[in-house]
Amino acid sequence: MKYEIVFYRSGQTAGIQQLTEKILSDLDFTITNASAAGDPKELGSCVSSALKRNRLIIVAGCIDDSPQSTEKLVSGFLKPAGSKKESISMQLIKKDRDRAYYIKSGNQMILILPDSAESISALSEEIRKAAALIFSIELKKQSEPDMKNIASSLDSKLADRSRIKVLPSGSNAEKSNERKLKKMKLIIIMLLILGALELGAAAALFFLNGGRIF
Repeated sequence: MKYEIVFYRSGQTAGIQQLTEKILSDLDFTITNASAAGDPKELGSCVSSALKRNRLIIVAGCIDDSPQSTEKLVSGFLKPAGSKKESISMQLIKKDRDRAYYIKSGNQMILILPDSAESISALSEEIRKAAALIFSIELKKQSEPDMKNIASSLDSKLADRSRIKVLPSGSNAEKSNERKLKKMKLIIIMLLILGALELGAAAALFFLNGGRIF
């Protein structure tokens, strides 16, 4: 089964991606895409697009009880427009002080994780149990991810071409790339015009001198 990650203002994208792959590996989940959102609007767009492609979507971002906390933003996106009642059933995944959330909608699951590889590691077994329950997968025994080993191998993993690259949401990244492309095109056009002018001036001097170079 395929899944993808949406990072929301996350500072640990590489570590979290690697950790989720390890946690879900024996459940036969394969990551297909990773994107990043910088504001609530971009987050809503990324989650909406991801729901059209996969049954499991992981959203990694800050969980801090504020109105902008990731789980509150995501549940707000899924709530029907104009509905006054809370129609989204969100489940808590908790171990000591670490917590995550998940939402089941039809045959899909949105797993909302904190922006902390350490917290996700502490919750790894609970995360696996929740995913196995939602998708009716037999849960196999798995050792807890070793954060020290993950940290030591992170550099090599970052260099691995097979790793899914995190793609920024379009509103900021695409506009920036478009501006750079336009500037490059203008520079090339100006250089071509200058070259044509120099060639024309040289031709004019050649004919004025009666075809003589000197």
